[in-house]
Amino acid sequence: MSDDDFVRWLRHGDQPLRPSPEFARDLLADLAAERSSARMADSSAAGPLARPRASVRFSRPASLRLLVAAVLVAAAVAGVALVSGSRPKELPDLQDVPFYRGDPLGRAIQPGPGPLTRPDLAWTSPTASGPFVPILAGGLLVVGTSDGFVVALDARTGAERWRFQAAGPIASDDAVPRRTSGAAVSGMFYAADAANLYGLDLATGVRRWATPLPNAGGYPIVVDGIVYFGMIGGVVGLDAATGGLVWQWSGPAGEPATAGPVLDGVAYVTTADGRLRAIGLADRRERWSIQTISTVVSSPEIVGDTIYVATNPGESTGPNGELYAINRADGHIRWRYRAPSGGYMSAGPVKDGVLFASSRDSGIVALRDAGSSAVEMWHVDGPSSTWPMALVGDALYQQRADGSIGVYGTSDGALRWETPSVEDQAAGPIVSGGMVFQVTYRHGVRAYVDPILRAAMPTAAPVPAETAAATQPTSDVPNPFTVTNSFPWSATGIGVPLGMDDGPNGYLYVLDASPRVTVVDPADGQVVRRWGSQGAGPGEFDLTRPDDNPGYGDIAVAPDGRVYVADGTNRRVQVFSQEGEYLREFGRSGSPDGRLGIITEIGVGSDGNVFVLDEAPGHLTKYTADGHLLWRSDAEELNGHFEGLALLDGAPILTCEGCGDLVTIEPSSGAIKTRTPVPDLGGDGFALLDVDPKGRIYAVVYGSEAQVVLDQSGALIGARYIGPGMDRGSAGRTIEWGDSWYPAPAFLPDGRAFLFGKAGLLELTINLPGSG
Repeated sequence: MSDDDFVRWLRHGDQPLRPSPEFARDLLADLAAERSSARMADSSAAGPLARPRASVRFSRPASLRLLVAAVLVAAAVAGVALVSGSRPKELPDLQDVPFYRGDPLGRAIQPGPGPLTRPDLAWTSPTASGPFVPILAGGLLVVGTSDGFVVALDARTGAERWRFQAAGPIASDDAVPRRTSGAAVSGMFYAADAANLYGLDLATGVRRWATPLPNAGGYPIVVDGIVYFGMIGGVVGLDAATGGLVWQWSGPAGEPATAGPVLDGVAYVTTADGRLRAIGLADRRERWSIQTISTVVSSPEIVGDTIYVATNPGESTGPNGELYAINRADGHIRWRYRAPSGGYMSAGPVKDGVLFASSRDSGIVALRDAGSSAVEMWHVDGPSSTWPMALVGDALYQQRADGSIGVYGTSDGALRWETPSVEDQAAGPIVSGGMVFQVTYRHGVRAYVDPILRAAMPTAAPVPAETAAATQPTSDVPNPFTVTNSFPWSATGIGVPLGMDDGPNGYLYVLDASPRVTVVDPADGQVVRRWGSQGAGPGEFDLTRPDDNPGYGDIAVAPDGRVYVADGTNRRVQVFSQEGEYLREFGRSGSPDGRLGIITEIGVGSDGNVFVLDEAPGHLTKYTADGHLLWRSDAEELNGHFEGLALLDGAPILTCEGCGDLVTIEPSSGAIKTRTPVPDLGGDGFALLDVDPKGRIYAVVYGSEAQVVLDQSGALIGARYIGPGMDRGSAGRTIEWGDSWYPAPAFLPDGRAFLFGKAGLLELTINLPGSG
């Protein structure tokens, strides 16, 4: 233990010092070795004929250690705690680290505080794996996994709070891993698999939107309400609330691009042809670009008027790892630096004009930016590292290739402490609240804590996940549903149903995920006709979605018999005759203000006007029967994630997943007319609405796996439950959706109701007060 480290340890606060016999013995051994070394040095300096001194003087901290050592030995033998205060030191706040490299400019500065001495292992979690740099926000450590999950852990205890299943790996499991991370801003969390970017609710993990974006890994950057993310062939900017496309730059075709910092109206982008590019946000034009020595360019950082960026050899065997200092205004390269090995380098933080960089083969170097050159201030050999270091105060935190973490002083590179090797690569570290976090490639998440704070840490007892559904309502309401007939799946040939409506000819029109439309005669269950196939042409549909839900799409039939199909992922509405003849499409072309996002719901009023609910960018839009735009709702006014859509007396009603309300829309303007709370559902998520001829509202409820009936005041008047609620926090829990009914019932004019269940297409009678 160095003098400085000892003083830090002693000044740690009012935590009781409970020395073990081993600690006291090691301290005395250090002192004995130091004293012996000092005597030898003194004798050597005096010369062979000089008279030896009577004593050797220690430094003040060393003298202090000598004084304290005897007390520690006595305390260790007696098993007593030496208390300098009356209570343990309080835990510092866990401040957020919401972006890869800490902030949108990539400066690699973290809030801390970090452990002042070698930390204790606080907890481990097998949850995560792969090269994903965790994000710390709102007390949650959010990680991505190679088996396709985003998982939020309590940062103090490691207990799982929620998890989200993506369509593919979030942390790469490729032979050459893609480096990935997320971002957390304004109560949202953003992360991507190789095909999609997701916007999740930070508190619950509920998906708010998903936008298809083929990519090769990267890190979302969120600036002024826009999420910038690199994809194959360019960079996009998505509305942070809805996932709708608001900005796009097209780069080299087929080349992966990575979005870097965005500042002063310029986006800094690296591309797989080895270039760093400055792209104007307003005109999407390239201001300048530089060609580096390699095809692999790391994420840049901005410090003042300078951009620092590193290259690494990638799959090349040549010496092409370098650091660059570049003028932000014009792209002029002011200097380049190459480590002695010419290998992998990572541009780390900058403090007082000094850039700190780690490397795979050449240790750590501190470079003073002298304008036209880099002046080496110090260099220390150290273990291999391929991640940028993090700066906390006057300490550099290095994630090493063997899974250990080393902490070095900024003034001279002296090693302060290190954790043991875990013989596994790891991503990180994240430093905040007296703790350090890392994600190993094969052994999950590891969290360390300053020893002086260990006693103040909360217990690791699991807490129910935030996404666990609300408890099943205890309201004493009847089950009003009785199955009177059924037509088996094999007879109708229908796949997973996404929507159903009745036509004026008395038939049922069903859109399924196969994808196709099936017309069924409800009198005998016979299929009258079918049409549709996968594709983007007339009469073709794309209803696919990236998560584990069946698809995007819906169907509605107008009073005149025209059939409107919400062709979800194709982002258009197709119109057919009731016999299946293609008539037209709308929503995919025209002015940007009239274009649809991914469509989830559609409804047609008695006057023939069409209402469309889309998920990205997230609007309710009203069209004439022929597809002319009448109005589009204000997404900021709606301010929620809406799923259900039905028409009640000509007015659209929506279900709000985030707020738990029924929202009625003024049909003439798109403004919110009323918000009706539904307290009897206890916050359970609900959607897939329909309305019966008497104006009662039917909905599918997710957590309690129910079909419920509400009156127009939002009161629960009937329900069919099949389970106690969805427990996403329990390992191995599955939902038997075969017992569920889906979607909300479709009603014929005579009051008969139809939906789907385990037996196929079900005919129901519904008995509620006033049903006669």
